[in-house]
Amino acid sequence: MRVLAKDSNELILIMLEDYWCNSPADLAGLGIAYTYISENKDVLRFDLSYDRVNKPHREVGRFLGKKIIETTKNAPYLMSFQTGIWRKSLLLPYILDVETPQECEINGTDRLRKKYGDFSIVAFDRAVINYTPVYRGHRSELSLQKLSNEDVEKITSERWL
Repeated sequence: MRVLAKDSNELILIMLEDYWCNSPADLAGLGIAYTYISENKDVLRFDLSYDRVNKPHREVGRFLGKKIIETTKNAPYLMSFQTGIWRKSLLLPYILDVETPQECEINGTDRLRKKYGDFSIVAFDRAVINYTPVYRGHRSELSLQKLSNEDVEKITSERWL
């Protein structure tokens, strides 16, 4: 939290280390997402993953050829730290430096829900960055079985584990 507070950028990209990117990112989509959140000051987060598509949402229209969806107030994990572009001024009031990222996802969702409508959480109807979760805070070890054999070979041959 202290790092975020000191950073001068209003928009930040948060990517945690608990997943494996399994295809190239849609760089054009990333640029469109950045433009959208830059122009829409009430957007707290532009989710770049598949996460919001799988949660309750509504379509809000199109922007530069991409379908935009908005997460509903009652969707789970409003404070999800799946890959996304965040508006720091809207984020900071909802995070506590005494919480782990996992605790913040759960407790922060409750805090966000109370004010949802003052801001929105949006995404495309398709992921900009595709990845597979390989670790979760509640697990004690990596879970590689969802990855392709080629990806597991790359991870182990490079000694990333």
